[in-house]
Amino acid sequence: VGTDNCTPTTFIATPGFESGANFPSGTTTVEYVVVDGSGNSANCEFDVTVDPIPNGEMDITPFPVCEGDSTPITFTFTSGTGPFNVVITDGLNQFTVNNVNTGDTYNVAPPTNVTYSFVSIQDQSGCARTSDFDGDAQVQVIAIPTITTTELDPSYCQNDPSVALTANPPIGFWFMSNGSGGFLPGGGVINLGGGNGQFNPTAAALGSNIVAYAINVPNSFCVDTVYQTVVIDELPTADAGVDSSQCDLDFTLSAVPSIGTGTWTVTSGPGTVFFSNANSPNSGVQVSSVGSYTFRWTEVNGQCSDFDEVTVVFNEVPVADAGADGAECDLDFMLDAAPTVGVGTWTATGPGNSSFSPSANDGQAIVTVDAIGAYTFTWTVDNFGCR
Repeated sequence: VGTDNCTPTTFIATPGFESGANFPSGTTTVEYVVVDGSGNSANCEFDVTVDPIPNGEMDITPFPVCEGDSTPITFTFTSGTGPFNVVITDGLNQFTVNNVNTGDTYNVAPPTNVTYSFVSIQDQSGCARTSDFDGDAQVQVIAIPTITTTELDPSYCQNDPSVALTANPPIGFWFMSNGSGGFLPGGGVINLGGGNGQFNPTAAALGSNIVAYAINVPNSFCVDTVYQTVVIDELPTADAGVDSSQCDLDFTLSAVPSIGTGTWTVTSGPGTVFFSNANSPNSGVQVSSVGSYTFRWTEVNGQCSDFDEVTVVFNEVPVADAGADGAECDLDFMLDAAPTVGVGTWTATGPGNSSFSPSANDGQAIVTVDAIGAYTFTWTVDNFGCR
């Protein structure tokens, strides 16, 4: 609007940008000139900046994607001022990605064939677009068959028999994994083809092992692998010690430990048994009556076990009683030792020689000496080494 006290006045604007006109995207310089009736003029000039509505397209690798894998979407923005905040959709779900520019990527893991498209693009100036986008991104997904396999036990003993392996679909192969997805040669797994295999705990390494079954999806580069972790336990070698005998009812056992947890039990014997510490290789054992006992030392290490047995004979300690002292008027005397367990034997000391009838092992033997004087006769009883 131009005003002057000299009329009439003429108003001249930059062509195409009269009052109420729409301006294009970018910066436009506008000039207005007012001329009065006397030919005097005045002008004003200003810039009008119009931000473009942002737009863009998405691009995705043209190769198919294996089910479960991720692939990057690459953004290209054809208008607007970055960075941009975008919302994209796969038709079911929406994903918000902020502060992206041309060339930036966003990883997606499509479950099936899908088209990713923009829901909105907003640029730094606040301008936004919600329709008529430049391009979408389509991705092809290769389905991975569901793998079912023999379910192995969590652990095995190193001397366990081989285990048959089966799997479906039968297009894959069994192998022992090195833990990084690679092959571990040997390792106790044999692939027999057709989804069949064999796992031999004896050939596997002690400790943790990874048994795997992998398939290559036909006509694709897709691979899927199922892993199972199994532990191979070392087989202990039990040693209960050597057989022995004891002259009372208490004995200290002497197992030689190897690996795992050991435990003492009794497998035979005439009385009751008490162990001071049944898990100690050197446990004390007390029995209630004399006789022969068999003690078993069992060692358990995970799924493995071994045992060994030792026999201990508990013997009664004899009580020797040679009888009362006596005097004799000739050279013969009847001894009178009290009966007890074991085998007794007479011996003599004195001024002459002595003989025993019927034998020196008879407690009531008659002793004959060949010289008068004082004699000492000793009755010694032995019960399997116990005196």
